[in-house]
Amino acid sequence: MIIPGFIVYGYLLRVLSGSYDGRPDPPVFDDWISMLIKGFIAWLISIAYSIPLILYTLLLIPLVGFGALTGGQAEIFAGAAAIWVFGAFFLSILIGYLLPAAYTNYARTDRAGAAFELGTITSIAFTRDYLVGIIFALIIGLMFGILIGILSITVIGAVLIPFLSFYMTMAMAYVIGRSVSKASR
Repeated sequence: MIIPGFIVYGYLLRVLSGSYDGRPDPPVFDDWISMLIKGFIAWLISIAYSIPLILYTLLLIPLVGFGALTGGQAEIFAGAAAIWVFGAFFLSILIGYLLPAAYTNYARTDRAGAAFELGTITSIAFTRDYLVGIIFALIIGLMFGILIGILSITVIGAVLIPFLSFYMTMAMAYVIGRSVSKASR
């Protein structure tokens, strides 16, 4: 199940690149080995982007644990837990917001290092065009999610869920690629 996921991931990178270049038609679904490799690299990029969240969590675990061990010091535990939750939430949102721009930068240049060009990524991510694209992609995801939820109660609908999920992700990738292109100008 993992290998087909990497292939789909690689295909979505093609969608990002094609939409960045302004191509309206979906890319060809061929050269599975190339898509597999690019999808695997994109997965590694997502892990690398998650490192700050992982480190943050590892640094705060002793503090939260200390608060729990103090017994009568519920305030310490509650305060440490609240700091961890809010910090982890903020970092997760930031990572989730930056990753589409990083993926698009990787997809359009075909260089994994392009996903870590933080100057380029942040100059794209903190534009109105990119924000609007992200919001629009989230709306697409929400609309498809509602449709998938409704269809899941029928047998035929349940069969369609993987296809609808794929098309939803393609539509979201197309919108992201276009928004990154506009934000890059």
